[in-house]
Amino acid sequence: MPKSTVKASEIADSAAALPGEDPQERSARIRALAVAQRLALAARLHRENEFELAEKLDKCGLPASITCTNCGDPHSVETRCKRRWCPTCARKISFERVQKYEKRLCGMTWPLWCTFTCRNSDDAEVIDVLKAGWKQFRRRKIFKAYTKGGLWALEVTEKGKGWHPHLHAFLDCEWLSAHTPPPHPLDPPAIVREKMSYAKAELDEEWGSCVGQEWASTFVARKKADSAVRELLKYAVKGSDLLETTLPVGDLIRMIDAGRTISTFGTVRKSQAPAEDEDDKPKLACTTCGTEGEWLPTEVLSRYGRISPPTMIHFGHADNDSRNPFD
Repeated sequence: MPKSTVKASEIADSAAALPGEDPQERSARIRALAVAQRLALAARLHRENEFELAEKLDKCGLPASITCTNCGDPHSVETRCKRRWCPTCARKISFERVQKYEKRLCGMTWPLWCTFTCRNSDDAEVIDVLKAGWKQFRRRKIFKAYTKGGLWALEVTEKGKGWHPHLHAFLDCEWLSAHTPPPHPLDPPAIVREKMSYAKAELDEEWGSCVGQEWASTFVARKKADSAVRELLKYAVKGSDLLETTLPVGDLIRMIDAGRTISTFGTVRKSQAPAEDEDDKPKLACTTCGTEGEWLPTEVLSRYGRISPPTMIHFGHADNDSRNPFD
């Protein structure tokens, strides 16, 4: 595999909006940048002898052809690896997650944005430390007293100081403290600030003990669901971080693949809509005859001849990149 000449910093910097650029042009450009990141990451994995992981990216984005079994017209598509750490697939996964959870999160009574961190480490297993700490924290009084439910998502960054895992949580939570009473509507501003300061110190100490530290940094703020959901569900790790880090990336990728990077709990989980019936899911429509969901790989039809419409393959709806809220 030839060494990639693409610089991660160039890819990241080019993602900024350009003056006078229309949405379709920006969408196409960002997609091209994501493809460049994927190719560069695959090349890096080959250089690190992570051939199994590299192969997954090598097979992503390959041209393929499917044929409508109703009218017989072929259509060009691309393969997807569906890996959360793939720069191109992560955008699609994020879009699908927003569609799935946005309405549920908008129904919260006390929407609260929280970020929980732990010490950086060169060892990718620090992700397990963070997850174990989160599991322990959710059992404590400080969390259970006022929290009804929520959704959490894992994110890992690397800026030259080791892997920095942090957990974003969007909670339906009136107050996040076990020993400091929540502010009263009649409290003067000075008392409200004092209570919030005490509650924050208590939170940092409680969370720190869950991850084996004297204290650990947290961030808490009230946010509206429509503005928080895209930030919460964007990605597990940025492609640029995987390209720019001096640390081996294979172990981190395996840690991301090994477990959940997002989950609901409490009232948000209970409010989940029933699973969609296969016939209710959006399907790719043929641009020639308008038939939805009746596709077979062109290779299959070429090998065995035309197959009658009752034998069909279902493909998800091909969303236009311009609709992606992460562009």
